[in-house]
Amino acid sequence: MKNKYYPNYLVSPGDILIEDLNYFNLLPIELSDRINIDVKIINGILKGEEPITREIAISFAKIFKRPSRFWMNLEKQYQKDKERLKLSEAFG
Repeated sequence: MKNKYYPNYLVSPGDILIEDLNYFNLLPIELSDRINIDVKIINGILKGEEPITREIAISFAKIFKRPSRFWMNLEKQYQKDKERLKLSEAFG
């Protein structure tokens, strides 16, 4: 059986999105305009409060040149880690 490391912190898709926005020199409102998604949703993703949907992942893929599965996998892992941390806090 392999040892597994489970960090006690979260990396949200929004953390990666911030890096990409900086790299491409885009503001959230500019991204919102380019992909026709409300800036409130973009800001929610940046704060870790809104999930990345399939539609959003496809839009991000076109702008940031990362496959949509990259964004979907980030979201999936974030949700799993968030739940794991919530359970570990509840059970000590």
